[in-house]
Amino acid sequence: MTYTLEELNGKTTLTIIQDDPREQQPQEQPEESENSVLAGLKKLVEG
Repeated sequence: MTYTLEELNGKTTLTIIQDDPREQQPQEQPEESENSVLAGLKKLVEG
């Protein structure tokens, strides 16, 4: 997983890239579980 922070005009952009080299089978229904990285980031930002 790669995280990149970029600042431009007083604003910061966070880019998260997650690569998985394994072949993926199509999911019939989207996963209901929340991404733990995004949940932690949300908690940090929102306080």
